[in-house]
Amino acid sequence: MIKSLLAIKLRASILTAFAGKDKSGNVKKISGARVAGMTIAFAILGLSVLMLFFSLAASLAMIFVPLGYGGLYFGVLTLISATVIFIFSIFETKAELFDCKDNDLLLSLPIKPRDILISRIFTVLFYNYIIEALIALPATVCYLIFGGSPLA
Repeated sequence: MIKSLLAIKLRASILTAFAGKDKSGNVKKISGARVAGMTIAFAILGLSVLMLFFSLAASLAMIFVPLGYGGLYFGVLTLISATVIFIFSIFETKAELFDCKDNDLLLSLPIKPRDILISRIFTVLFYNYIIEALIALPATVCYLIFGGSPLA
């Protein structure tokens, strides 16, 4: 049940991101041009975030990796990652757990409240993994580019 609730929640968030909502809160109808435009916009946004963290990781890797301070390099980037995830988690958790409007509907169904809460927490965790990947992948690539051992 948790898996299906999580899949429904992720599908709904993607649909809302692509379609948007009108004044009454209903999801608008999606056109093909809107899907193409939103896909391009999200791709550009993702690439710009990747390049931002790649340039940050490259500037740190130029200093730390040749000196043999790979642990310090990953420590600094882990702190940056934890800070970014903490800031985004505050807003995402508030929206996901406390501002949800479908509690009455979900609690009237034969679903355990525990499953509803766990699926919402897993949604926040999934978003945190996406943010972590946007920071950790450029950090790893920069580490390998600037002379870090692939086995380390």
